[in-house]
Amino acid sequence: MLAERNLRDYIAKKLESLGWEVKWGREIDKERVSQTETLLKNRFFKAIEKINGITLTDDEKTGIFSRLMLLPPTIEGIREFLNYVKNGISFKFKREKEEIAKQIFLFDYENVKNNNFLAVKEFWIEEDGERRRFDICLFVNGIPLVVIETKSPFRDEEEGTTWYDAYKQILEYEKAVPSIFKYIQFCIASDGYETKYFPNYFARDYTDQLSTWKTYYPFTEKQVKPLKVFPYLDSTIYGMLSKQNLLDLIENFIFIKRFRDTYIKIMARWMQFKATNKIVKRVTEERRKKLGLVWHWQGSGKTLTMAFSSWKLLRNPKLEVPSIFIVVDRRDLQRQIVEEEFLPLGIEIEPIKTIRELVKILKWGGKEREGKRGIFICLIQKFKPEKLKKLHEEGEINLERENIIILTDESHRSQYGVLANVMRGIFKNAYIFGFTGTPLSKPERDTFRKFSPRGELYLDRYGMLNSIEDGFTLPIRYEARLPELHLKEEEIEELAEYEEEVLEELTPEERRTWRRKIRPKLAILKSEERIRKVCEDIANYFKQKVENTILKAMVATVD
Repeated sequence: MLAERNLRDYIAKKLESLGWEVKWGREIDKERVSQTETLLKNRFFKAIEKINGITLTDDEKTGIFSRLMLLPPTIEGIREFLNYVKNGISFKFKREKEEIAKQIFLFDYENVKNNNFLAVKEFWIEEDGERRRFDICLFVNGIPLVVIETKSPFRDEEEGTTWYDAYKQILEYEKAVPSIFKYIQFCIASDGYETKYFPNYFARDYTDQLSTWKTYYPFTEKQVKPLKVFPYLDSTIYGMLSKQNLLDLIENFIFIKRFRDTYIKIMARWMQFKATNKIVKRVTEERRKKLGLVWHWQGSGKTLTMAFSSWKLLRNPKLEVPSIFIVVDRRDLQRQIVEEEFLPLGIEIEPIKTIRELVKILKWGGKEREGKRGIFICLIQKFKPEKLKKLHEEGEINLERENIIILTDESHRSQYGVLANVMRGIFKNAYIFGFTGTPLSKPERDTFRKFSPRGELYLDRYGMLNSIEDGFTLPIRYEARLPELHLKEEEIEELAEYEEEVLEELTPEERRTWRRKIRPKLAILKSEERIRKVCEDIANYFKQKVENTILKAMVATVD
């Protein structure tokens, strides 16, 4: 199929199958006075009147439109527009000589069908004498949100034909015609074989933020029927650009983050998006399942996943303003989550520093004692039984409502003892989700049993191989050295047989002493001659391969 059309038309056809209206730029030019117009005015006002249930006067239209048009093409303008995207525009109307303050929402996140989705092929834009053409520009309610630049996958390898050339082209567009990019939320560059996306905010370079979208969620591979030769093209189209997912991304997964003395735009990666939506689905649709294990390896950004989840849960109207508790086991982790993740994103979170503060939040609400609403973070150590258990038994703490969600970080470490049991006893109807990269499966510490409902191993998983493939974890490379010192398989078997024969003749006390002090295999590994040879080899290797680099070395021993 793709051999008959270029990549741009393939993407456009897929978007059309997802319900997008697809038009050529020359057709859309009829809706604009000139190619300098970045917003499609008629589509914009038709959509917001429908979404907000109002009829605007000409003066009101001019006032609202000016708020968007006068935003500067800077990170400050992007920040203000993203606030409009998430929360609407505050505007005052006059009706029958009475002034009414109203929030004008740009998108309908609850009813996707109320929005207008338009994909424009070869969309021209002009600014200050510069004129550029986007391969595809995606508009929702007349507002440009996504730019897609493509390169042909069928040309021989030559300059200007890869996804990276498409990416550099977008960077040049951002400088040449900046006004439209204050509305654009993210860009996509593709040559079919590679498809990358990045959030744009007038940075010099986005190399560190280039990512690949690797999930069709909530679609399945069977539904999508992807092109096998281009592994992540269809996952990007379905996973990012389906109507519901695109609106979900701009509302809940794109933020302006304060970073030192400036601001940057951040955007969720595929595993964060999928895990967050599985959590929200469990809380809102799968009410019999009160647990969920998010098994995400290093590099997955578990803290950001908790931030996205908290934000989306708090805004969900079905939950009627829930209480969300982030539970950690270290003070430095609590400080890091508050000061380096949640607050810089603009997500309000209240740290609980003492048991007294925790009790106050749990007893909030007058006679009903239903607890305070919002997002909170506290240490598991604050759930001390001598204080909280008594209050709970006396009815001072009455948290039986179901719109309480607990997100526990590093769940494999601290969720097995008395403190965790007290927490679960107080929040007896809460939804509890565990986040960890290294779940345990031991009789006394079983992360799977603690956080997974019956019949489910985990809610979502992003494993070590995923992390290595995405470049967040370096692969382990092993080089066997000094083979003459290695214990051979037959030698290990002989030692095991010898040990078994000896142990049969010993008393239980003597067996314990043998295992603690003698241990033949350990004795061989710790022999002076072997240690000397190993140390010499380490020293030689370090001098030859490591000493003249910026790298360091670590030595791990058996005892």
